[in-house]
Amino acid sequence: MRKSIYFSAALAALFATSCSSDMVQPANGDGEGNVVLKLQLPKELATRAVFGDGTTATRLQYAVYHNGDKTPIITDEATFVDLQATVALQLVNGQKYDFVFWADSSTKEQDATPESKYYVFDAASQEVTVNYDNLNGNDEGRDAFFGQLTDVEITGPTTLSATLKRPFAQINLGTSDFSNTAVKAVYGENCETLTSSMEVTTTGLPTTLNLLDGKVDGATTQSVTFAAVGRPDASFGNYPVEDYEYVSMNYILVGTDKEVLDLSYTFNNGTTEMANLPLAAVPVQRNYRTNIYGAVLTSPTDLTITIAPAFEEPDYGYEVTIVKSVDEFVSAVEKGGSIEIPKNIELDLRTVNDGGEIILAPNTFLKINGTVNTARAQLSVTSGTVTVDGEGVGKITSVGFPTGSRPLNVYDGATLIVKNIEVETEQNNGGSAIYSVDGNLELENVTVNCHHFAIGANGGTLKAKNCVFNSDSNNKVGDYSYTVDVAAGCKAVFDECEVNGVQGGISVGNKDSVVTINSGTYTTRNLEEYKAQTAFYPVYIFDEGLAIINGGDFISGCEYTIFNGNNDVPEFYTWGNGACLQGGRYNKGTINQASQLTYPAAEGYEWVAIEGDDVFKFEVVKKGE
Repeated sequence: MRKSIYFSAALAALFATSCSSDMVQPANGDGEGNVVLKLQLPKELATRAVFGDGTTATRLQYAVYHNGDKTPIITDEATFVDLQATVALQLVNGQKYDFVFWADSSTKEQDATPESKYYVFDAASQEVTVNYDNLNGNDEGRDAFFGQLTDVEITGPTTLSATLKRPFAQINLGTSDFSNTAVKAVYGENCETLTSSMEVTTTGLPTTLNLLDGKVDGATTQSVTFAAVGRPDASFGNYPVEDYEYVSMNYILVGTDKEVLDLSYTFNNGTTEMANLPLAAVPVQRNYRTNIYGAVLTSPTDLTITIAPAFEEPDYGYEVTIVKSVDEFVSAVEKGGSIEIPKNIELDLRTVNDGGEIILAPNTFLKINGTVNTARAQLSVTSGTVTVDGEGVGKITSVGFPTGSRPLNVYDGATLIVKNIEVETEQNNGGSAIYSVDGNLELENVTVNCHHFAIGANGGTLKAKNCVFNSDSNNKVGDYSYTVDVAAGCKAVFDECEVNGVQGGISVGNKDSVVTINSGTYTTRNLEEYKAQTAFYPVYIFDEGLAIINGGDFISGCEYTIFNGNNDVPEFYTWGNGACLQGGRYNKGTINQASQLTYPAAEGYEWVAIEGDDVFKFEVVKKGE
């Protein structure tokens, strides 16, 4: 197969993964078979102002399931008093259970008319659905909390505890000019005629929350508007930033990672529209508050936008920082927060730290609309979550550095999200354009052009969606590699990706390494300048790796599309796993080197010939289709 493999026992040990668990450990309770659930809203709420103090979420709905099952065996409710609720159950010793919890301001009487509720709890789907109709601004009644306990084994009398958290971002608008004479002339002495509305102009807001895993799903098809209401009075508490007063507060359902939304505020004198304030790319994050403040009624262009911990204390907050020089960049990424490199700005980082690593602070959101040129292994994420977004115009390069690439790196359980950007490296003597050791990579709309690995994922996870990975690495020039390498137990998923290689497309190897391909195109080609074969396999599986293929197109420049084996040193490798074929179209056959046989389709699927196609000769389909 002509793929250079350098794993040794020491290297395998380096890449070994470990797991930690946040599972609740049962403690002794009262009575044989009794289970006591103690639910707590965050203790910090007791010291908060009225907005966000949690006191409106008094109704707790919960469901209990056999571990891994979706059919509830118990559904009931309780009441939060002073941010606490206690539930007593009788469950079966020796069994494992899952629990989900939802707390909001609804009443049991509203269950008969779900359209009257802000949120609908469904124990059967383990989901909550958001009602976006008839939204009012400044509505603290929309505050809510969720939580779960999973894989809990009952071994006797047991007491379990859980703290519920918000699934929302809180968006606050504040101003300093209520006392301005001109403002009073328009809106009244106490701004009593001022009303404001907030529109989320970004479409695709999530509509459902999975209570078990915390993921959001669904998408609105149009903008969402919180209807105009008057300014909150003093009884709603102080604005989070000193010397500013509330104009509005709203809750938005978001995912766990930091993201950006486009907003627009409208200010009215009674029912007469007076001004509009559009805001692009406002950062939001679950269980954090986004504070937008300035003299919004008189100088709306002079605003500050920050994210601050609203309801718990992971100690970070930030405002958008525009960087136009290398020194500004280095200072900004050390602090973290929201950072933007404008269009037409080119930053050359190769001399920073003598070409060494630049660690991006946890929870950094780096928007690259210009170009960043890096040295080897330079931009690295070692903790938390970092997002790099090129918005379709930005570029990261690694050119002019003699010892390999790896401009983007993630390690040790940290998460690196890369979106809407092009990454280009020029070295063919080693390295990966994007590299991970036990990290979590999430790539969307990313194009990589390189001469070695586009992606090197060792342990951890890799998710790639709508990406293009191009490599012309081949065994005629320098070191050589596959375009994407998944190893050391990494779990990788590819959706609608395009992988173009010469030496090979995707390699998956080592015990517990799994690649799942759902869709996309995976191609290898021979280079015209060489008479000898240069193209190998779109998917190569070695040493107990596993490729699960549910769909996609596979085009090989050699004799096989899927190859399980090793043409270099097969005696070094352990056979097993291989391929699970449940879909896909293929221009060539597949082979398991150990058996010298074509891979059979997975159970319930079959190979069929494709007639009249100039490219594809076979496909895997469900039996009977």
